[in-house]
Amino acid sequence: MREHRLSFMVLAALAVILAPAASAMADIVYDRTIDTAGQHLGGNITNNVLITSDGSATDGGVPVKIYGGGLVTVQGDWDFRGQNNFLGGVGSLGTLHVDGGTATTDNSLIFNGCVSSGVVGESRLNVTGGTFNLVSAYANQNDSRLYVSQTGGFTNAAGTFTVGHGSTQKTNVQAQYVISGGRAKFGNLTVGNGGSSLTSANCGSGRFEVNGLWTVDGVAKAIEIASILRLHHTLAFNFGATGVTPIDAATFVLGTTDGANPTIELGVLDGLTAGDVAAGTYDLVRLADAWDGSLGDIALVAPTGWALQMSDDGTAIQAVVPVIPEPSTMALLGFGGIMFLSRRWRK
Repeated sequence: MREHRLSFMVLAALAVILAPAASAMADIVYDRTIDTAGQHLGGNITNNVLITSDGSATDGGVPVKIYGGGLVTVQGDWDFRGQNNFLGGVGSLGTLHVDGGTATTDNSLIFNGCVSSGVVGESRLNVTGGTFNLVSAYANQNDSRLYVSQTGGFTNAAGTFTVGHGSTQKTNVQAQYVISGGRAKFGNLTVGNGGSSLTSANCGSGRFEVNGLWTVDGVAKAIEIASILRLHHTLAFNFGATGVTPIDAATFVLGTTDGANPTIELGVLDGLTAGDVAAGTYDLVRLADAWDGSLGDIALVAPTGWALQMSDDGTAIQAVVPVIPEPSTMALLGFGGIMFLSRRWRK
């Protein structure tokens, strides 16, 4: 279990270091700017391309492959519907940034970035505004590196979004999806490698992380899974002072591993301490029907005193945040304990 925890701690640290900041996008020099309608953007993309709010492009029937350090920023409209669309490459970086426009594919987005001969390749997806429509997404290589950051906008995956490899065939997959704003809707969401008969060696280091509490105008569910949430590795919830945004799913299924149980990790946003979070009970995962699983099959990593429980009707996994006594109260309790022991000693 210690190795299992270390893997996602390392992954989280790497994601902070490697994931590009959205603000840095403004400093990028673009090699091509699409600012009119009806343009072509498909095939191999190894440079920096901006589709402005006035621009639109299609793939022209050619599969899209963003790699070799390539970046596409979408502020207008991009319709790419090739059978196989790849983000990242073997030993190379590929980045898609949806920033106020609409990017649409009616097929899979394959995260192809991976380490090769010591050279790190990555797939990076950033959603800061607008809409990204797709069917499914998954990593495709040994040593895949996948980082998704969503701070706004709408990610709309009709099929299965896998934060990991699509099956158990590949090893040493590191994948992370961090959401701190906007709306995400998935047909299914798999956290960790897909497939059955998973073990600690092939479940991957998938991590889905929710940061803070927010709402989306006119939408009751900010993070929604129409069918199955499959947890094979780590769900993380970092609380703000007033709580955290829950995940709504029809069904919740745990992956089976050899002693390395799937993990729910509870924490707080940067700059806060556990004592800054209001005491209470908070929904983490809300389900359509009562869950038939067991919290005992989930490893919990959380501040001291925090716990998991099921709601009374069995349809929500909840975090229980305890009341933390004020320092003055702790001092009085300590003084009272000393006096009690003193009296017993004199007797």
